[in-house]
Formats: sequence, structure tokens, C-alpha cells
Amino acid sequence: MTDSELKRELHQEANRVLIDAEYTGRQHMVYARHWRRWAVWMGLPSVVVAALASGAAGVTALLGIEAWVTAVLALVGATVGAVRSFFRPEEQAAQHGTKGEECITIRNRARLLMNIELRLPLSFDALADRVQVLRSTYDALRSREPTGLPEWTYRKVKEEVTAGNYDYENDRLWRDYDEVRQVPEDS
Repeated sequence: MTDSELKRELHQEANRVLIDAEYTGRQHMVYARHWRRWAVWMGLPSVVVAALASGAAGVTALLGIEAWVTAVLALVGATVGAVRSFFRPEEQAAQHGTKGEECITIRNRARLLMNIELRLPLSFDALADRVQVLRSTYDALRSREPTGLPEWTYRKVKEEVTAGNYDYENDRLWRDYDEVRQVPEDS
């Protein structure tokens, strides 16, 4: 394999890591947003319902109202709390958000490797090692919890990528920066 072919292969592998990390990271970010919404929708109502049901159960018990009313109110309060504890929306949002950010960091490292480091006069062993570290870091991250993203997150990310939502070229500030950068200096 020639030096040129080897660099091309290293570039392609770094690009695969970049794409994998981009999609996985964005999927976790989408899923984190999903869980944040559930945290809000489950959070306040469940706290209010649990507090009211528990408080009402206590009042009915103190006032000697029918025992079944107290039992039903206590059951409602306990059920609402158990459902929220089972789904753990805040924890799910935090875990997926963190994993998404870690994937985007790997994506950024892959981009740096592709755009700069592969152009530096580094040995092929050093470059191959950097690509291997990127790949193994990404693979290790993928195997850590949380895993098992729903398929709809991939479709959502694919849709957003196709729409150009994640590239610099469609970003107004990036275009403005490019225009400023291209203005010739005063002679």
C-alpha cells in the first residue's frame, strides 16, 4: 500500500468514526430532549397529585371517613410516585445528554484529525494510532449505558442532517464569518 493510499484509508476510517459519532451523539441528544419533556410533564403533575392524594388520605384517616377512601387516596399517591421512580425521566435525560455530548466530542476529534493532523508531517504509525484511539474510544462509549436508542431517534436525526441543521454552511453566523474572512485587507 502506498503512502497516499494509507493516508486515504486513515482519512476514511476517521470519517467513519466522525459519522458514527455524529449520528449516535445527535440521537442521544434527541432522546435527552424527549426525556426532558417527560420530566416536565411528569414532574409537577405527579408531585401535585401525590401530595394531594397523600394529604387527603391523611385527612380522611384523621376524620374517620370511610377506610376505602383513605386506601384509594394512598394508593393513588403511591402509584404516581412509583411510576415516576420507574421511568426516572430526569436521570434518563441527563444520561443521554452526557453520552450525546461525549459522542460529539469524539466527532470533533475525528474532524480535527481529518482536517489537520493527517496533513501534518507525522509518521504513519502515529496517525494510525490516533485513528485507532478514536475508534476504540467511540466503541467503548457505545457499549456504556445508556444504550438501546429507539429507531425514531435515528429517523429524526437523519431528517435534521438532511435538512442541513447540523452543518456550518447553513448557519448564518458561519456564512457571515466566511464573508468577513474573505474581505481583502486595505492596501
